[in-house]
Amino acid sequence: MMEDNVVLYDKQSGAFVGERSRRRLGRGGDVVRARVVGGVSYVTAGNRDVVRVSLTLRQPMLGKLEWIEEELSGSRKGQKAQQKQ
Repeated sequence: MMEDNVVLYDKQSGAFVGERSRRRLGRGGDVVRARVVGGVSYVTAGNRDVVRVSLTLRQPMLGKLEWIEEELSGSRKGQKAQQKQ
């Protein structure tokens, strides 16, 4: 999802889905590394206060931990191949 330009919300499964990669962030249990980019704001919605935090997962080493591990293992394989040459 880090490389996706468009992220869609799937109401039925309660997940965010990357349009191109089809990577999913579910309703709960997915651990991610993110960077706060826009700050924090407090909004009153109806009879409750809501905290909004602007995050990004698009920079290197950010995103779902499984995606970061895939990225690292892929770069390690590339480095090992270069060292063998």
